[in-house]
Amino acid sequence: MKPPIDAWLTFIASHLRGKNRTCELAYDDERQGDLLALTVPGEAGLCELDVRRRERGASLVLCAQSAAALRALLDVLGPLHRSVSRLENARRKFVHRVERMAEHLLETFEERSQQFPVEALQRLRELFPEAEPMVGIEGLYREREHEPESVAFTPGEAADKRLAKEASQYPSRFAASVPTPAGGRAALYEPERAGFRLVGAAHSQLAERLQRHGSRAPVEFAVSNDPNEPVRTAAAAGTGYLAGASCGDCGGLDMPDCDVVELPDCGSCDIST
Repeated sequence: MKPPIDAWLTFIASHLRGKNRTCELAYDDERQGDLLALTVPGEAGLCELDVRRRERGASLVLCAQSAAALRALLDVLGPLHRSVSRLENARRKFVHRVERMAEHLLETFEERSQQFPVEALQRLRELFPEAEPMVGIEGLYREREHEPESVAFTPGEAADKRLAKEASQYPSRFAASVPTPAGGRAALYEPERAGFRLVGAAHSQLAERLQRHGSRAPVEFAVSNDPNEPVRTAAAAGTGYLAGASCGDCGGLDMPDCDVVELPDCGSCDIST
């Protein structure tokens, strides 16, 4: 059974909102899908956590527009995991993993930023002049601590040894912050395609912006998307979940109202809190 990461992200978002931080949650593939995102804008820039849900685990990518933005997030985020009962061990470990990734990214932010694909960003800015660089890391969450993809910390471990170990567990990922009508989103850089992957509302702007440049190919602007790919939106396909909209049967998860968007019966939700 896949972990209820939807509910865990909602738990983190509720905590941030309780600390007066704005944040948004979204599905980037389909309702109750496997691609989820938590975006946290701030005065120092955007932070975004992208999650690809897997069987009994998930891959996480955490990106930030600046070290200051990440520091501001950490100031209100942790140690949130301590508020989760050990009886809910899976959720506790997930939240703790997010905190660890944020801490490690902050410690290594400047060093990782030196490897940012500047040339690709310059090409992206021909299409999206507002794009700004984001530096991040990728990590894995597994329900069992002993599994090899999991990062285990040893009490008393030297800081330099810990950083070296985490660096091997948390490879660098890069992105570009792209503004959308609903707020900024991170377009993750795909090195194998030498381009950025636009999501949601950012993708929906692609065709129009390409037309302004004589319908040149997206690859010329370091964009990985096919402009003909359908764009899923919360209004059209129930692919997002919005603050304060819940049908009442989803355990408090922020979902579009079932009377507004055509969705399967929420009684069959596999979400638990």
